[in-house]
Amino acid sequence: MLAWEDREDDTPGKPIYEFWTKRIGDRSVMGPALEAASPRRRAGEITCPVILVHGVDDPVLPLIQSRRMRDALRSAGKPVELIEVEDAGHADWEDAREQELMTRYVALLRQAFA
Repeated sequence: MLAWEDREDDTPGKPIYEFWTKRIGDRSVMGPALEAASPRRRAGEITCPVILVHGVDDPVLPLIQSRRMRDALRSAGKPVELIEVEDAGHADWEDAREQELMTRYVALLRQAFA
């Protein structure tokens, strides 16, 4: 996320990049620790099935982040499903879609913890 925003934030002073640096950490100071903590780099440690849900029009987090996590989990042989919600941003989908997703979450939890 930090590398993405560092490249993509072309506004003066890089306020979006600075926001994420404050939330996640400064790569110039914490680089190795941040890389070691990266969920994508630790995909092999996941022990339960995963559902990733991402609004295609999300203005906060780029869809590529979820796609990369899905790919990392698949490469590690982990069960993963990525649901890309069309015409939705950052968790602002319609109630019917939310209900559908909740039903899938419950099914996944039943499977994982049965």
